[in-house]
Amino acid sequence: MANFWNSAELEPKKSYQYTVTMGTIADSFLIKSAKLPVLEVGTLEADYTQYKFYYPGKVSWSPVQFTIYDVVGSKSVAQNLTSLFAAIGINKPVNANQLATLSKRNASTAVGNVIISQIDTNGIQIGSWTLTNAFITNIDFGQHGYSDEGLIEVSVDMAYDWAEYKVGT
Repeated sequence: MANFWNSAELEPKKSYQYTVTMGTIADSFLIKSAKLPVLEVGTLEADYTQYKFYYPGKVSWSPVQFTIYDVVGSKSVAQNLTSLFAAIGINKPVNANQLATLSKRNASTAVGNVIISQIDTNGIQIGSWTLTNAFITNIDFGQHGYSDEGLIEVSVDMAYDWAEYKVGT
């Protein structure tokens, strides 16, 4: 790696070269940022006399977050995400006899496949992260303010069972 800066052949991955696909709803999204998956290995601590020993524990994947610019019209992020609510199982309470609740199957099926693709300077996919059984855990629809000239940004958090990285297309 000592020759990294001297070699025109080695190209680092750039954080601004990516695309995100979320099932059928992603084509309308202007995604500002996408958090990549984080793997965490838990730690078990064992006390023995005057020492502590550590062992690897359970593996977990931290939620990812997408920041999306909202747009006007039929491609509105707010409209597309709220239209998913019924498919996920989020319904307005009508009466006390409404007993249906959320299920992982409906929640992950409604979102579809979530793929974060890394692309090179020519727009060719050089790798991708696929989130398995992803579902939405939090949506922040942004805020308005008279003293702000910014765009409305929607933050979407997703949990998933695991992520797989694949090199190339």
